[in-house]
Amino acid sequence: MATVPTLQVLYRRASDILFGWKPLPPAEAAYFNLYASDTEGGTYRLIRSKIANQTDKKYRTKVVATIKDAEIGLSTTPPPVVDYWFKLTFVDRIGSESALGDSTPKKVLPAGIEPSFENEQEDKNNHNFAWNDSRKRWEKVLVDDDGKLVVDAQVDIGSITLGNVKVAARSDNTTVEYLLVRDDRVLYVKPLDEFTTITAYDFDTIAASSETTILSHNEGSLFYLTKVICTGEADAIYRLKIGSTIISVERSSWNNRNVKFEFGVKGIEIGGGSTVNVTAEHEESSNQKYEISLMGYKYTA
Repeated sequence: MATVPTLQVLYRRASDILFGWKPLPPAEAAYFNLYASDTEGGTYRLIRSKIANQTDKKYRTKVVATIKDAEIGLSTTPPPVVDYWFKLTFVDRIGSESALGDSTPKKVLPAGIEPSFENEQEDKNNHNFAWNDSRKRWEKVLVDDDGKLVVDAQVDIGSITLGNVKVAARSDNTTVEYLLVRDDRVLYVKPLDEFTTITAYDFDTIAASSETTILSHNEGSLFYLTKVICTGEADAIYRLKIGSTIISVERSSWNNRNVKFEFGVKGIEIGGGSTVNVTAEHEESSNQKYEISLMGYKYTA
């Protein structure tokens, strides 16, 4: 027999619930039945029968059913404070119903606060609503077609663990803007206002066959180099150095006078006191002008 689909709550409003689930092949299921109980392990009673095994016109990948609180015995004035549990079964072409025990119970929290829909397209709906007890409101979370979180995570109070990286909430409840990891796997957690942007620019006119330093930059403290852009009037070879050590080389050509040394959002670590030098060398018969721009950042704290 087929597996019972995972029951989802597509939305929870003040007086009703929209359930959704993936359809089964027509040869395996004729229709579905929905059951409810006021406890997870209690007696489940049938509240909606013979729900057609057909996808909805709006929620095109799901079978849906709207259940009003009144159908399960809930009053909305004042908002009830009881949780309810729901299970789904299917009935095949010869009238055999799947066992209730094969269905994973789906908990639905009390009504009382209607969530915001943000004018989303219902035919592309892939969300669920979770009850945030500290804020006493419903909040949207992303789920896949099986009702699982799009990003599965172990959630603790004030923090989230993803693999072996733990992201903790700041004590003042502000949002963490950047997550950066050093080469020794130490996690930096800094908000945007604790970063200082670094930029530098210089130019020079140089003779042929002479490797000339166009730009030198030293912050005097540790910083991160993210990008260097080089351009000139003629073809050249550019060398990016830390001190006198070459770490990267780029060449320009007649159809591409601009070259870049790029190191991603994180950048590369430049130790305190180290100097970034960028040189240019060409083979033209006359002197040629070259320009260098450098970009990076450092922490203010």
